[in-house]
Amino acid sequence: MENPNENTVEEFLREWLLQLDSLEGPVEFDRGLEEIGMDSLSIVDLSVAIRKSFNVEIKPSEINPYVTVEEVAKMIHKAAARK
Repeated sequence: MENPNENTVEEFLREWLLQLDSLEGPVEFDRGLEEIGMDSLSIVDLSVAIRKSFNVEIKPSEINPYVTVEEVAKMIHKAAARK
């Protein structure tokens, strides 16, 4: 997917997060990943899903548990813009 728009990225993140067994509460973009129940393994899985869906590389080490869902969306847009 080339140059994903804001809605596409938000929809991807919302759908991906809703599939997590560990999800705690609703998907709110101002909540941190750890706060919604993500751990280091799910962060690795998210990194892989981002690469497959948007053809951009965001390393798991760049996605720490304290970043918000919104910050992950911004990382995707930034990585896509560098392509």
